[in-house]
Amino acid sequence: MLIARTLEEAESLPDMTVDLNRPDSVVGVWEALKAVVGEQFIANAAHANALQKEKRHQLEVRVKELEERHRGADAGEAKRQLGVACKELWALDMDVAEHAMLRTKQKYSVGGGDKAGQLLAHRLRAQAIQHQINKIQTQNGAAVTKDGLILQEFEKC
Repeated sequence: MLIARTLEEAESLPDMTVDLNRPDSVVGVWEALKAVVGEQFIANAAHANALQKEKRHQLEVRVKELEERHRGADAGEAKRQLGVACKELWALDMDVAEHAMLRTKQKYSVGGGDKAGQLLAHRLRAQAIQHQINKIQTQNGAAVTKDGLILQEFEKC
């Protein structure tokens, strides 16, 4: 299919007849192949981006809906579903940040001295801190700040 589209693209060029024994035909076919493959990459990237935006929107709507349901009732199932939805949304956010970091890592060193790498590292740290629970209050009213104790309190619930 890709080769057929490439040959159609090459033949649609002005004054182009495909004869693979001539060097200018080979160059023309190669240029057409690059155009078709580039078009495929762009289409696939746009489709993946649209799917990711749609998934993010659905997760945000689901989190809002579950938060509303959780406020109205003390249901354990709604609380569990809310936790799962929040975790999925957080994972999606971290996926986007990791992908951006990998994409810029090719050009910039993240810990190095250039401005773009430092800004990206700062944004990733801020995002991680935003999702971190620093302090909770136990059922008996004591404040807990250590990570291990916070985890134990959540496991009790």
